[in-house]
Amino acid sequence: MTLSDPDPDPGSAGVSAVPPAPRLCLLGLPRIVTPDRADHLLERRDAALLAMLVLRGAMPRAQAAESLWPGLPAQKAQTNLRQRLFRLKQAVSAGLVLGQATLRLGPGLAHDLQPQALAAPVVAQDALLLGGLDYADCGPLGEWVEEARAKWRQQRRTAWASRAEALEAAGRLAEALPWAQGLALEHADSEHAHRRVMRLHYRRGDRAAALAAFRSCQQALMREAGASPGDETQALAALIERSADLSTAPATAARAVTLLRPPLLVGREAEWSLLAAARGRGQWLLLEGEAGIGKSRLAEDFARSCGPVQSVKAYAGDAGTPYALLARALRLLLPQLPAPPDWARAELARLLPELGPSPEPRLEVLRLRQALAEALKPWADQGLGSLVLDDLQWADAASLDGLLAWLAPASPNLPWVVFVVRSGEPAAALRAWVAEQALERMGALTLRPLPESSIADFVQALDLPQLDGSARQTLAVTLLRRTGGRPLFMLELLRAGGGLLPAEGSLAEAEPRQLLAMIETRLLALSAPALKLARVAALMGPAFSVALAAEVLRLHPIDLVDPLRELQAAQLMGEQGLAFDLAQEALQGSVPEAIAALLHRAIAAALHQQQAAAPSVVASHWAAAGEWPAAARLFELAAQAALAASRRVEELGFLDRAAHYYSKAGAQDGVFRVAHRALSAAMSVETPAATQARVDALQLMAGDDGQRLTALLAASRYRLCLSDGAGALLPSGQALRLAQALGRHDLETVAAGWHGMALTLTGDLAQGLACCERARGTAERLDDVRARLDFHGAHGYVLFCAARYTEALAPLRLAAALAESLGDLSEAMEQHCNVAVCLTALGEREAALVTGEQMLGLWRRMGEPPGLAAATNHVHLATSYFGLGRYREALDLLPWALAQFRQGEAPAWVVITENRLARIHLRLGQIARARQLMTPLPAGADAGNRAARQVLVARLDALAGKRVLPALLAAHPSLPDTLDLADRCSYELLLASLLPPEESLAWCERVLARVAADNAPVRLHAGLRQADALRRLGRHPEAARHARAAVALAAQSSALDMDPAELWWLAFQALRDAGEETAARQALAKGRAWIASCLPHVPDAFMPSFRERNPFNRALLAARLPGEPAERGAHSMS
Repeated sequence: MTLSDPDPDPGSAGVSAVPPAPRLCLLGLPRIVTPDRADHLLERRDAALLAMLVLRGAMPRAQAAESLWPGLPAQKAQTNLRQRLFRLKQAVSAGLVLGQATLRLGPGLAHDLQPQALAAPVVAQDALLLGGLDYADCGPLGEWVEEARAKWRQQRRTAWASRAEALEAAGRLAEALPWAQGLALEHADSEHAHRRVMRLHYRRGDRAAALAAFRSCQQALMREAGASPGDETQALAALIERSADLSTAPATAARAVTLLRPPLLVGREAEWSLLAAARGRGQWLLLEGEAGIGKSRLAEDFARSCGPVQSVKAYAGDAGTPYALLARALRLLLPQLPAPPDWARAELARLLPELGPSPEPRLEVLRLRQALAEALKPWADQGLGSLVLDDLQWADAASLDGLLAWLAPASPNLPWVVFVVRSGEPAAALRAWVAEQALERMGALTLRPLPESSIADFVQALDLPQLDGSARQTLAVTLLRRTGGRPLFMLELLRAGGGLLPAEGSLAEAEPRQLLAMIETRLLALSAPALKLARVAALMGPAFSVALAAEVLRLHPIDLVDPLRELQAAQLMGEQGLAFDLAQEALQGSVPEAIAALLHRAIAAALHQQQAAAPSVVASHWAAAGEWPAAARLFELAAQAALAASRRVEELGFLDRAAHYYSKAGAQDGVFRVAHRALSAAMSVETPAATQARVDALQLMAGDDGQRLTALLAASRYRLCLSDGAGALLPSGQALRLAQALGRHDLETVAAGWHGMALTLTGDLAQGLACCERARGTAERLDDVRARLDFHGAHGYVLFCAARYTEALAPLRLAAALAESLGDLSEAMEQHCNVAVCLTALGEREAALVTGEQMLGLWRRMGEPPGLAAATNHVHLATSYFGLGRYREALDLLPWALAQFRQGEAPAWVVITENRLARIHLRLGQIARARQLMTPLPAGADAGNRAARQVLVARLDALAGKRVLPALLAAHPSLPDTLDLADRCSYELLLASLLPPEESLAWCERVLARVAADNAPVRLHAGLRQADALRRLGRHPEAARHARAAVALAAQSSALDMDPAELWWLAFQALRDAGEETAARQALAKGRAWIASCLPHVPDAFMPSFRERNPFNRALLAARLPGEPAERGAHSMS
């Protein structure tokens, strides 16, 4: 948990965005999916209730309770139902289940049992209603589930059969095949289903596949019914056996070589000119366009026309593997560059193991980026030329972040770059980066389909021998009508007809679905070995290599030479795999799912043996093979690798996938373990609501006392991170007692620290301190570094809340050091932040700034991740800058933090940040702007937030000439006893500044009686208020004495919640009126020196208001002592 500043300024929240609607998934693993958060896995009775509401409709609450708990008394069943509905509401959505006496689903809730779900050709356990959940022990509920499953299976079979028949009747054989195969696997004892598969293969001319389908039929019938195929099936098989190559495609003209790769790039003259102009200006380009429009060809041809070019392509499988694209780029580039320094080589070895050993500690993103820049620095000297980054819609986020960071600084060593991305595809990080670049550095170009005139040139360039002039023109018109001018579509259409257009009825309007069908037709022309290699390559994805393919196919690599050449000649395969993703999609669809599962199993085993891919890639293949335990273990390893690479978003995704596959495997201990691990990442990257749902789910998963203890500690930690002491009090107390009962001294110590924090936050400071003190001795003897870290961080927090700031520093610094020793930069950053806040409370602004900048350095080493923790640290660092008059730096940090808090649903921190911004603008003399920055306080704002906002608004009102004293006095008795000491002192010292001098003195004495002798910030502020009150009473010697004491203390500390200009103005007045001219002159000089030190950090637009509308700055600059020249005033600082 991060400490709050001693003068927090909480305030109002912005308007929350409407959360995305959840979607209910009851096929496969029952869950609730919301686009911006992790899936919420449903407990089996929750899933059954929602399934009944979907399939039966609204039902009485009593009937629902009885159905779910048939053996329980009605009242107990109703209580269980109420608790489950409450948990669902908390975890997912208040609108999921509605009604009191009668329950119904919320309006508009999407679910996958709607009629269109029947049209999904999926053959896997994921298609089973309520997945693999077991209801055998639930009596009538179990019987209802089995009946519903049977009904759903029958509806799906009917829908699939209808779809397959319709597609076959329309002659769309390739599209019909997956439906037919799915039905044959789903309904394995149906001869009719198997015959449909045989017939479709036969009609497509694939005799071998048709016979293989017959053998599958024989095996399935023997396995399911102990029978052999009937006469009709046997007759069809005999017909297939007698046939030769039964391809029904008409003979076509010899295919022109130019159809494989057109020799000229035509119709792109205007775009070519724009590229040339951009390169001439040194302007990089974002090249966008839809699939098949010719982006890659244009980018590479133009870049090659300018000299050498390095082209790096992202693949669809990259997105789930951190640094996949960057590793591919480095393998291409490093052999062309001088060897990098040893330190850089060691860092890059984290991505390329062939470079040798890498450093042991966790990857630091900043260090990796420095190594990347160092390795690529000789780019220009080595003549590597331009860089084309292709298909960036598939790029993994870590690689994209790294490449963009390398390209960010302007440098002559950087290449000219074209970023190629598919229109409409997610590439948010790239688009945001492009938007930030200056116009002279970055341009954009969207590629459109070819017009008719260019299509005529395109046809001319193909030089098809069977076409004369008029036929070419006719062909161009037809191509435009049938493909919309998309080059890849035109080529595939012509390839399918061998240079002539296929029959008009074979293609409707150009769409990716039709393009897939054309590609499938071309694949049938391949030899059997080439088609086999292509299919395996499609399943391998980015992991493809000849060696791996040979291992999977159990061939010698030499046996793949001819198939590989055939695929390359057909423009279907490049050096790193399939040439384009639509070919991969077509090939994947051509492999029956059962066969694909076997191949994925072989690919996973080969990748594991060769250690040739990242764990996430291997895990995906195990998952596709249906090997759930292996997939889960590998996704756990992938999460560890992502954490080591400081990629928390990817870590969380891998852990969620591991939990999913452990659940499919029935390994509940594994589910619990990874769900607990996921909380740390979720706290960094998810919203509070989503993380709380994970915490609640973890408690429900706990199956024994050890797991319950883990879940209770997790719940305590999370509520404390939100400063919710009340929410942490119960679980931390339960965890403390359970750890004692289990004899877990390490976790007992952690629980004691967190229970102490919870007690402190709920106002029981004495008990909180006592709880920590009892555990301190045990903590110092522990070997567990993590447990010591957690305890010392908690102990330091409690000491801080007790205003024992000096004592708090030691445990907080120790916690920071322990975190760094573990390589946990996120925790180290939080503890450094707490140290900085503590130093600020002691008035040691410069020391606080040094610590804050260390914290910022850790954040940059982590790759500048977004999130609430980083935003909180930005606010604290901005507070240090503000205290030292470095307003520009503070203003640079706070807007980013405010956006993070609003996005992350942290209203209290929205208020704190708004108040920080308002206070800065108040210092700058921007009174109206300061008001505009503060939105209304959110409902439920705590006492500290309300008090800090009230003080700030009162200052603004007082400057506007409004009477604020009566309202402040009236509200003072309602300040709670639990209000933070600094907040209370700030409030009461504001009162002292507004009251008549006699009452002001009394309030100052009251404040001083509250604080310890070492609380210099409060004593400094109160001493100056006393000096001013005594001056106003005419008691000048006493006023001067207090002013001199304050001046001496100001050399060591800043004042709590006081503008330094006001500090020196009050000291100057008290000393001047007492006749101490020398001391007064020194105070005036220090006040003006403060203003002068601020000027370089004041934004130009605010310079006049800083001098003239800040009343203390104006007074200091205008003040004169006897003998001082008049022009020494406001005009002396320019």
